[in-house]
Amino acid sequence: MPFSIRTPGEIAAQLRTAFDGALEGALARLWPNNVAISAKAYGGAVGGAYDHQDWIARQIFVHSCDDEVLEDHGADLELPIRQASAASGEVVATAAAAAAIARGTILTRADGRAYRLATDVFAAGPGEVALPVVALEAGSASVALPGVALALQGVPEITGAVVGASGLTGGADRESFAAYRARLKFFKAYRPGHARPSDYVIWASEVSGVSRVFVERRPFGPGTVRLYPLFDGIYENGIAPAGEIARVKSHLELVGASGVADIIVAAPEALPVDVTISGLSPNKIATRNAIEIEIVEMFARRARVAGIDPGHPAMPFLATSQTFSRSWIGQAVANAAGEDRHVLVEPGSDVAVAAGRLPVPGALTFSG
Repeated sequence: MPFSIRTPGEIAAQLRTAFDGALEGALARLWPNNVAISAKAYGGAVGGAYDHQDWIARQIFVHSCDDEVLEDHGADLELPIRQASAASGEVVATAAAAAAIARGTILTRADGRAYRLATDVFAAGPGEVALPVVALEAGSASVALPGVALALQGVPEITGAVVGASGLTGGADRESFAAYRARLKFFKAYRPGHARPSDYVIWASEVSGVSRVFVERRPFGPGTVRLYPLFDGIYENGIAPAGEIARVKSHLELVGASGVADIIVAAPEALPVDVTISGLSPNKIATRNAIEIEIVEMFARRARVAGIDPGHPAMPFLATSQTFSRSWIGQAVANAAGEDRHVLVEPGSDVAVAAGRLPVPGALTFSG
């Protein structure tokens, strides 16, 4: 039975009664007297002690502790919060002539984001040259997809530079307390050991930027496991380029059970789900915008990577056979602020999701 913490007023009332019984002739409820004042003062002091004990009790558990205490729990579990990290990778530059490019040379993106050359590079003559770079500032904004143009400062022999095929990856913001709390709760619920499916979620989630992980057991027979990591908030629909996938793979081979299982890490393929709505009332821009927001948020909550794993009720992170329900879309539209009525034309039925694919918002069309 939980201990009931009394308020300072309740404590003071109890003390007044105690004074009346212990002091002959004392009437704590009659004014003027100093007994009632003493009871009130003691009540406030004892109430403060109770509040502090209540605070201590809440800090014991990950699910109820204050944000500032989470890192103490993480330290006990040897699971630190993920700090902000800077993106890095390879840029492919075009040299018009031989050139020496010094370490620390700055490359800038069109939006002003800056990167520095990580090593000295020498271009022997005209042609392409690979430039390893790292972002000057940490954060998710430092990532860049393949083909993004960069400008090289102070080297006239370089006529152009673009991000290489693997992208500039690894950039992530400091882990939010909400995400960290969820990761600690998962760790406590699924203690790692013996390369269980949940272990791969824990290990992959140690990589900066990873927000969700889906695991598929035995995709190519016994001894194989496939992971689908998502990077929500960094890449569109959380689907990352090859460089991020390679980063997760490298981490798993370092800390995971690569000697026990053949680990495959892959990015899911997007499955755009087009939505057509007719008969919208009121048919206003604000209502349409609200519907779009609700649909995007619903996909973020409901969409899962499909796979061939048979699944298990205790492991909701497994990549199992998936069907994206049409009713979820209709509900999201109905939940939009200002929506009074609508007719969901497309999709006309539930959407089957093939293995390795992730349902994502497609084209949103309003007709009629």
